[in-house]
Amino acid sequence: MTVGDCAVLGGFAELPGCTDGDVFFLSGYLPGTEGGEVFSPGERVDLSGTSGGSPEEGEPAAALWTVPQSITSVSLRSDAAGAVSFGILATPAALDSELLGDASTDVLLSLDPSDPDAVERVRNAAWDRPDAPSVLELQSERVSLNMERIQLGLLIGATGVLLLIGASMVVTTVEQLRERRHLLSALIAVGTRRRTLSASLLWQTAIPVVLGLALAIAVGTGLGALLMSMVGLPVGDWLAFLPIAAAGAGVIALVTLLSLPSLWYLMRPEGLRTE
Repeated sequence: MTVGDCAVLGGFAELPGCTDGDVFFLSGYLPGTEGGEVFSPGERVDLSGTSGGSPEEGEPAAALWTVPQSITSVSLRSDAAGAVSFGILATPAALDSELLGDASTDVLLSLDPSDPDAVERVRNAAWDRPDAPSVLELQSERVSLNMERIQLGLLIGATGVLLLIGASMVVTTVEQLRERRHLLSALIAVGTRRRTLSASLLWQTAIPVVLGLALAIAVGTGLGALLMSMVGLPVGDWLAFLPIAAAGAGVIALVTLLSLPSLWYLMRPEGLRTE
């Protein structure tokens, strides 16, 4: 059972109308039921949690409450914490508060988001209470569907540009290797290891891509932070560039792998022959 005024109960269910004294039931969501109302008007409900009969020593006495005739079935909604409730929703005038001796109290506070110490002051106030209540901080985030589509489009576009750059780098690298076939064959002839030349090809591809991405990330992040500050909004994610950085790393690996067969072919001793 959840007891609160109409404004509070409206956060747990979609109420058709509410006045103090009304009672509602969240139909079909009580554990162990198969749907439908399980509380009938006029039914006697024990709010103490006892199983009926004479209470044993140390067990609370039965706290019987009669379900009013005006109980209404309503549809639930998620509360501020994103959870859903079940059972009976009652306004304060619908029952005697003495029947709820073992009830717990939840308080929802709306704090000033510009005050960083507001939450700490609430925790300090709760700490001084003898029952030591727990304090949970709730924050809500909502991302516009249009903004998600724009972000996805930018990611696809940037990845496509990087792939075009990678294709151009493959063609350029292969042409440069062909121009240096005599030099590569000579290096192999004097004992240069193949993995050393392969590593040099990796560095030849990685350095321009890394420098270009570093410049783009620095300028893009700075410009984005400036625009967010102009509209008075905080930067939500300083690591939003990581997908693009990962795409750049993939381009480096792809260009290197596609260039290695040409490198190995040009390192043959036949490359020393000349006319």
